[in-house]
Amino acid sequence: MINELKQLGLNEYEAKVYLTLLDNGSLKGGEVCKKSGVPHGKTYESLASLESKGFISITPLKPKIFTALNP
Repeated sequence: MINELKQLGLNEYEAKVYLTLLDNGSLKGGEVCKKSGVPHGKTYESLASLESKGFISITPLKPKIFTALNP
C-alpha cells in the first residue's frame, strides 16, 4: 500500500502516517508517532504536508487531533 501512496505523490513517512490514521482513526500527534514508527520531527512535518495535500484534517483545538480523509 505504501508504494501505491507513493504513486499518488506521498513520500514514505507521509504514507506511513496516513495509513496509521486510516487504521486507527483520529489520533493526537504523539500517538501517530508511536503507532507509525515515524520519527517525532518527521511525523509533524508529514502531518502538515498531508493536510496541505488534502489527505487529512486537523482540529484547531489543543491538543490537535489528526484524522485521515477518505482515500
